[in-house]
Amino acid sequence: MPIDTDPAWITVRQAAVLEGVTQGLIYRRCMPTYPATIVWKQTPRGRLIDLRSLSPKAHKAWVLQQLKLAWERRYGSSQPVTEHDPQVTAALSIPLSQREVVFKRLRVLRRAEENHRKLGYLRREDYLKELTQEERTSVRTILRWESLYKKGGLAALANRRPGPPHAGHVSLRTWMKTWVERDWVWSKLTKVECYRSLVDKVEHLDPQHKKYHVPSRTTVSRFIGELGPVLHAYREGPEAVKRVFKGVYRAMGPNAKVLSEYCAERSGVAP
Repeated sequence: MPIDTDPAWITVRQAAVLEGVTQGLIYRRCMPTYPATIVWKQTPRGRLIDLRSLSPKAHKAWVLQQLKLAWERRYGSSQPVTEHDPQVTAALSIPLSQREVVFKRLRVLRRAEENHRKLGYLRREDYLKELTQEERTSVRTILRWESLYKKGGLAALANRRPGPPHAGHVSLRTWMKTWVERDWVWSKLTKVECYRSLVDKVEHLDPQHKKYHVPSRTTVSRFIGELGPVLHAYREGPEAVKRVFKGVYRAMGPNAKVLSEYCAERSGVAP
């Protein structure tokens, strides 16, 4: 497939947006001195980045962009499509077990947005009351969902667990997360093997542990568990990917398979 049409290859600017960093940092991560080097190619269009060699954060952001575009192609949407939408990025935190709940609520919200006058209702309140009878909910609940969706997108429609939000794995550097993701998703190593691989890498880079802190096995295991249903599906194989993208898989086209296989080389400049 020509580079110009291969969705796996993106510009440096696009990579920077997905990672949430400067373009200069993307160039530095392309250097062989970066532990989880980004794969790139020089083309007449300039430098192109293989998005599969980016971090898990970038992969989640990219996948959700594709999901949003596919949803709009499949079901239609009045929302503008932007290159990077923080609300869409947050949606990857939705557990697979809650996906049905989230999209049911989204469907109700889409119905609530319809022009009530064209449907024969003088007041929106009357239309919503009728809608609640069909959807077995309440007007107050629909209004609450609307507020949540405006503030936090799809992720805000999920059932929330009690307690403060998780602080994240602060002991894992970005390159460490990328290294673990590559081992887990594409090399299909076990959690123990992923941990040992990361420890070996840290020991090789910094034997005296002056620059990098060796994370615990529990930290690595928890990080793998929180990669999200989409990235876990790519580890499992094509059928799992189809299931996780149920409803929009065909609309995603070739983009649905981009993360199915890793790039030609683990790191460095692709051939």
